Amino acid sequence: MADDESSDERRRRRAEEVRAYKAEYRRTHAEEIAAYRAKYRAEHREQIAAQQHDYNARVQAERNAARAQREAEEKREAARLERAEARRQKSRAEYANDPQRVLDRQRAYRAKRREADPERYRAVKREALKRWRDNHREEQNAKDRKRYRANAVERTARMRAYYAENAATILKRKHEKWAEDPEGSREQQRRYRAREAQRRRDGLPSRRLHRTTADEALANKQAADEFFQRELPASQIERMSAGPPTPPELLDAWERDCARARARSYYTIPPRDRANRLSDRLAADRIRDRLRRRLDAERDRVENERLDEIGRQVNDRLRQFPRLSGTVRDPAAPLHLDGQGPSTGLSR
Repeated sequence: MADDESSDERRRRRAEEVRAYKAEYRRTHAEEIAAYRAKYRAEHREQIAAQQHDYNARVQAERNAARAQREAEEKREAARLERAEARRQKSRAEYANDPQRVLDRQRAYRAKRREADPERYRAVKREALKRWRDNHREEQNAKDRKRYRANAVERTARMRAYYAENAATILKRKHEKWAEDPEGSREQQRRYRAREAQRRRDGLPSRRLHRTTADEALANKQAADEFFQRELPASQIERMSAGPPTPPELLDAWERDCARARARSYYTIPPRDRANRLSDRLAADRIRDRLRRRLDAERDRVENERLDEIGRQVNDRLRQFPRLSGTVRDPAAPLHLDGQGPSTGLSR
C-alpha cells in the first residue's frame, strides 16, 4: 500500500510539473505560438473549414434528433391523456345511463380479485386508501373538524355519560398506565407543575383548554379580526413606541414563528396569488427591519448612558482635585498648570 501511495504521489507531482512547464512555455513563447497558429490556419484554410462544417452538421443533426424525440414523447403523452379522458367520459356516460349495472360490474370485479389472491387484494386496497388519504388530507381534516364542532354538545354529553357509567374502568386504566411507566408519569407531572409555576411567576393565568362549539369559534374569529384590523390613533402609537424595548429573545422567537407561518401559508395558496403574498412579505420585512434598527439605537443609547454614569462615578472617586465646573479651558493653555501635578483620576 505504501509503494502504491508513493507511486501515486510521484505521478501527481510529475503531472503538476508537466502542467507548470506547459504554462511557462506558453507564456514565454506566446508570440511564436500565435505566429505558428496563424501560419497553420492560412495553409490549411480549406481543411479547417471542412472540419468546422462537418462539426456543425453533426451537432445540428444531434439537436434535430433530440428535438424529434422530445416532440414524439410529447405527442405520445398527449395521446395517452386524450385516451384517458375519453375513457373517463365513456365511464361517466355508462354510469349515468345505468348506475346499478356499473356498480354490480365493479363489485364482481373486486370479488374476483379478492378470491384469486386475498392477501394481495388487501395490500393493494390499503395502499390505494393511503394514497387517497395523503392526496386529500386537508379536505378530510376540514370535514372532520366541521363534523366535530357541529356535534360538540351531544358529544360532550355522551362523554360525560360514559365517564359516569365506567368510572371504575377508567380509573383502572389510569392505574395500569401508571404501573407500566411510573417514572415517565412522574416526569410528566413535574413538567406540568414547573410550567404552571412559571406562568404564575410571569403573572399569567393557569393554562386551561376547553372545547368550543362552532358558534363560539366563529364569534372568536370575528372578534380576532376586529381586534387586528382596528386602526390605532397616532398618539397611542407614539406611546407604544416610546415604551421599553422588546427583549431580543422575544423578537427572535416571534421571527421564527412568523417564518414558519409564512412557509406553511406559502404552499397552501394558489401559485397566481404567491406574487401578491411575496410583496406583502417584503413590506413586512422592511417594517420589521426598521423597527429592529430603532430598538437597537434605543438599546445603544441606554447602554451608553449607563457606561457614562459609571465612568463619572469612577472618576469622582479617583479625582484628587475638584472638578472645574462653570469654566472653559483655553485650548492653547498648557495641559498642567505650574505647581500642580498631573491628576491621577480619569480625565473627563
